Amino acid sequence: MSERNAPSNGWRRLAPSTAERFAGGMSESRRPTGVWLATLFAFAMFIAISVLGLLIWFLYTLVSGVLAGLATRGVPSAPPEPGMVVESLGFIAAWLLAWLWLRKKERRPFASLGFRERSVAGRQILRGVLVALLMVGVALGVGVATGDLAFQPSEAGLINWDATAPVLFALLIFGVQGGAEELIARGYLLQAWYRRFGIVIAIVVQALFFVLLHAGNPGFTAFSALQLALFATLTAFWALNDGALWGVIALHATWNWALGSVFGTSVSGMGALPDRLFTVTETPGANPWITGGAFGLEASVTVCVILTGTAIGAGVIFVRKQRAAIGAAAERSHAAAVARD
Repeated sequence: MSERNAPSNGWRRLAPSTAERFAGGMSESRRPTGVWLATLFAFAMFIAISVLGLLIWFLYTLVSGVLAGLATRGVPSAPPEPGMVVESLGFIAAWLLAWLWLRKKERRPFASLGFRERSVAGRQILRGVLVALLMVGVALGVGVATGDLAFQPSEAGLINWDATAPVLFALLIFGVQGGAEELIARGYLLQAWYRRFGIVIAIVVQALFFVLLHAGNPGFTAFSALQLALFATLTAFWALNDGALWGVIALHATWNWALGSVFGTSVSGMGALPDRLFTVTETPGANPWITGGAFGLEASVTVCVILTGTAIGAGVIFVRKQRAAIGAAAERSHAAAVARD
């Protein structure tokens, strides 16, 4: 009996359901990858992201310097900082490597990573966008209400309409960046570990992996690590409930975009983006438990409460769906037995 068709074993092996079809994506492979090689490949994808990001940064700086020199007739001029948006283009490498690995090594469809449910993709994406905006809005609202955060008008006014085009472009880039992280952690890694160890271990491993990826970010602390683990747990349950990655990619991308490009706050310790609609800053003597300190709102108590509540909610939905799937499977088995008799 294949692992995909194996019976449910408590919460280790999922019952036949959309969650099982998503988590069992590796079973579609003609040459499946073992957990340790899959984990090494996941890290390799992020190394490729860093290398391509550095290359893009170098090219951007070189071209900007040349153009600046031409504009000033040869007078040396410092190029503008590329910022996180330009550097995030390096995440394209993860998408390309994942596609090549699945096609050439594992020989399974790229859609098996979590892009099967196309008929409901629009609804799942919209839900992810709305939930992310609501979460960011609540976190910012608490900071403003307590006086720890404040909107600072720029030279263009409270809203920097001149930044509209780059802010909209940033949403696309955050989609590539956040999507790559979801594809690797909630897609590939979760599927690889589920095939060998079951769903509980798979969720734990992908969460630890996600935390490690951000461990080198400025302002990283034990509390921000907890937040990242909560976010990884929430998105794992979310993807399992959806049976796809559409919703969590939208959630992740919109979360980063709203924090960095819309409100101009730090995203996972990476600092504010130069092009933003609003500028939200900490007030003098601000409480870091409310603002998140150097890591940004993602390390605030408010976000901790939000992520804890939503992760528990997603987990409860997951358990209920699994119980329903187990019951349905038992009924089908009983009906088949009666039919044979």
